[in-house]
Amino acid sequence: MPFFSCYLFVRMDPADALPGVRWTTGLRRIVSFGGEPAVVGDNIVSLMKKRLAEMAESGYPKRDRFKPGERVRIRGGPLRDLEAIFDRSLSASDRVRVLVDILGRLTPCVTEIGCLEKVGRRLSL
Repeated sequence: MPFFSCYLFVRMDPADALPGVRWTTGLRRIVSFGGEPAVVGDNIVSLMKKRLAEMAESGYPKRDRFKPGERVRIRGGPLRDLEAIFDRSLSASDRVRVLVDILGRLTPCVTEIGCLEKVGRRLSL
């Protein structure tokens, strides 16, 4: 799973490789400043790799922990202590949509994924 969705970091000599990179499938544009491709220093790339490895060890990203239809309990925010049904992740953020039974109707609500915990069996939607 990409951490920086829609971004591809490449090590290249722009003079030699840039024309070929422009034809990469899914490429929208090359991040540039003053008409020149942006350069990310090796030290920054190394730091990002280190941080991503640390995050992977701690179980991040957490948004793939839940599957649609799974029962969850909301542990924080205004819906704290309510049970809900996990619906889906929203974009690349840590926000998710859950369905909460409010007055007999499943109502879509948005919350942080860190506020959820699994409760039990999965339901079909």
